Amino acid sequence: MRRLPFLLVLSVGASLAQQTKPVVATSTFYDVDDANNRAFVEFSKTSTKKLVEAHMKEDPAVRSVILSERLFGGNPSPEGRYRLVSIRDGYAILDTAKLGAISMKATGMSYDDYLKKVNTLRKRTGSSIRVRTASTAGNMPTGIAEGDILQTDLMKISPDRAADYYNLEQNDWQPVHAQRVKDGTIKSWSCWAFRSPGGASRPYDAVTSTIYKDFETAMSNPGYQALFAKVHPNRNYAAISDRGRTVRTIVRVDYWRVIWALARP
Repeated sequence: MRRLPFLLVLSVGASLAQQTKPVVATSTFYDVDDANNRAFVEFSKTSTKKLVEAHMKEDPAVRSVILSERLFGGNPSPEGRYRLVSIRDGYAILDTAKLGAISMKATGMSYDDYLKKVNTLRKRTGSSIRVRTASTAGNMPTGIAEGDILQTDLMKISPDRAADYYNLEQNDWQPVHAQRVKDGTIKSWSCWAFRSPGGASRPYDAVTSTIYKDFETAMSNPGYQALFAKVHPNRNYAAISDRGRTVRTIVRVDYWRVIWALARP
């Protein structure tokens, strides 16, 4: 049986107990040689984007699909120069028959020809599945657009402290980030629990994602202490910060620039 490509896997995952239809994000990472970079971006902006858009019309559960480029790789650079993220309600298995039926109309190529072309331009390096646990946007669209900056903070949760960690994000930090949205300094913030990869040896258990309108805003000091005092006037910021260090470790912070984005209105 042919292995399904991950470029257009628009959802798989597992639900949280309290949700009947979890919001699930599937991320697929690709490396692209410098010699192919321009061609890959152009092909993604035209053929891949058109195919994804046609697929979204067939599947109303898909909320958004975003292609972004890593801005800073570090030393050594982590795998995955590009990241394709699809977010949907609930679960789905990729229907290749339906995808094949819409490919010619959407891209002017058969699905097999599309795959042959895109496979010459990039190399898949990995994927992950996440379930949303908190968000400032709720069920409203975020309004993400080309050129936006995504900051991802990858977390390792301390042993037996998962409930404490998610409580911290939902009850202490989500209201603070909601205030940032009101102030216009960010577009949205969300927290996600990894469902795949799994196992005790995985490097991350959770991730927060913050969307900025530009890189200058992303690099500015958020002034968390003053924000926390405004949102939680009877709470101690230092105590919450200390608690955060006991329940999780921030393993890595990445910044991504949006190449294109499709989202439902």
